[in-house]
Parts: sequence; C-alpha cells; structure tokens
Amino acid sequence: MLRVDSRPALPCDNPAVVAAAARAWSDPRSVKGRLVAACSGGPCPPGELIVASWVFDPRWESTVLVYHQRFKRWMPPGGRIEAGEDPLAAARRELLEETGLIAEVYTPDPVLLDDWVDESAEGGRAETYGLSYAFVAPAGARLVGESDQPASWFRMSDPPERAHPRHWSRVDEFAQAERLAAEPDQPRLDKH
Repeated sequence: MLRVDSRPALPCDNPAVVAAAARAWSDPRSVKGRLVAACSGGPCPPGELIVASWVFDPRWESTVLVYHQRFKRWMPPGGRIEAGEDPLAAARRELLEETGLIAEVYTPDPVLLDDWVDESAEGGRAETYGLSYAFVAPAGARLVGESDQPASWFRMSDPPERAHPRHWSRVDEFAQAERLAAEPDQPRLDKH
C-alpha cells in the first residue's frame, strides 16, 4: 500500500487503539509493541492506521469483499481510522460506507493485528498498521457498494481471480478455524 496524505498520521495519541492492540487474537508479525508506541505518541516511522472488516455468513462459507480500484484487487472492506476514533467503530463505519451492510460483531476484539512497510522511490519508509475485526451477516445479505468500488459475496471455496493473496489467505484461514470450531464435538481453539 502506498502512503497517501491522510489525517491522522502516525505517531498519534489514541488509547482505544492501544487497548485494541492488547486484545488482538493474532499478532503473527509481533506488531503490538510498535503499534502501542506509535499510538502513544512514541517514535515511529511515518505511517497510518487502518481497519478491515471481515464479514462472513453464519456457516463461515462465504465472505464479503470490495473491489478497491486503487489496488485493482478484491479485499475486505476497510479504511483509515479517524483521529481519536475507536477501531471497532471505525471498522463498522467503513463496512457501512463500503457495503451498506450493518453486520453483527463476532467479537469486539481484533482478530488480527498486522503491518506492512512501504518504501518510496526516494528511500522513505512508511509503516501501515492494520486491525481486522470479524462480523457475521446473513448469507447473501444485500450489499450496496460505492459507485467506484463494487462489493460482493464470495464463497470461501471459490476466491475471485483478483483477490489480494495476503488478505484472502488470512480471511480464509480464519474462516476455516471457525468452521472447524463450530463442528460438534470439536474443542474450541484458543484465540491466542
């Protein structure tokens, strides 16, 4: 993701983000310490903070994706957190703006804490942090995408050709774990 001018940029002061980072189910890249520092006004490279809304049907068999023109890829709905905004509220807002969907929150905690670094042609560095939240909506619920960003349901077994590989693999892995956990006589996987 190329950094574009946005407000607020990191570092910033957002205690809600710090609290959400502490509760994240998964932090595969050990991002929490850097994000906490960045959202506590500490030193960090320039960057931004985004949220993603992972929407699934109740059986974990399909998900909602938005075609982001900027990336030319199908990705979960999401966008930037506004100054002082609670990350879950931001995820709900982005979901509504990009799909018209009001979905049930699966858990109030982020299911993934992630980051990626972009290098500019001039050698500059921008770090983008992401908090992903899971939602559940009726299978095939009506979606109203933005005029330049269509939204659609996709079966987990049939990803779209232009799905963003990193995002799709993480959404798919989460859905598989939740499907398995929902099966009778299966022990619930520890979230951490």
